[in-house]
Amino acid sequence: MLDGLLLLGLSAVAVSASGSLAASGDIFQVEQIDFEPDCSPNAAFQKIVDMMAGQDIDLSILQAVSGNIEHQLALDEPADWHGLKLAGVHLYFGIERGPANYSLIFEDRPEEVRAVWNGRGWNLPAAGQARDIEGLEGYAAIGVSQSTEKEDAARVTCWRD
Repeated sequence: MLDGLLLLGLSAVAVSASGSLAASGDIFQVEQIDFEPDCSPNAAFQKIVDMMAGQDIDLSILQAVSGNIEHQLALDEPADWHGLKLAGVHLYFGIERGPANYSLIFEDRPEEVRAVWNGRGWNLPAAGQARDIEGLEGYAAIGVSQSTEKEDAARVTCWRD
């Protein structure tokens, strides 16, 4: 049910794909979901993170326990994202100030995903490899990898430690 509601919200057209996301109630297009240059989620992606993980997370409690938190959102139907088929979002939050990994999952081959992202200026290395974000070496990296669930699917992940 939740993924169907998200797809409905993501499919609505309220602002242009390059428009800003000013108010928290704004509806956005799927193509607005992206990473900032520092590999953190942009405003549209952050809205999904907030929805999936909860807006009022008490980090002091989470950092006091060991373990991790994972959330995965699968869209009912893949949505067009810069010519790729966005199929879902995966979030991983390590506890005790551990890593936070954000992934966009596509129903496209890794080579196609890499080509589109590189055309957008991300300079991704070959599938299965990652590159450090300039100025954040050893702290943030991005890469594309083959999906473990589907042969013709890939994910782009930003790793932040």
